[in-house]
Amino acid sequence: MILYHGSNIKILNIDLTKTRPFKDFGRGFYLTKLEEQAERMAVRVTDRFGGSPHVSAFELNDEFLMISL
Repeated sequence: MILYHGSNIKILNIDLTKTRPFKDFGRGFYLTKLEEQAERMAVRVTDRFGGSPHVSAFELNDEFLMISL
């Protein structure tokens, strides 16, 4: 499964120490299945903080979803 993240910078590695603590669902790295949604978020973040809109794609191994916590 491919998941997308919209930002004002290119994201090569996920680093949770750089996330903001008071987002909608708390501290975390937000991803979406919808590339268009990530594109819109990239524009919003760029308008607010500067930089250039960028969508990063991450491949999630479907077997990971089957791991029981």
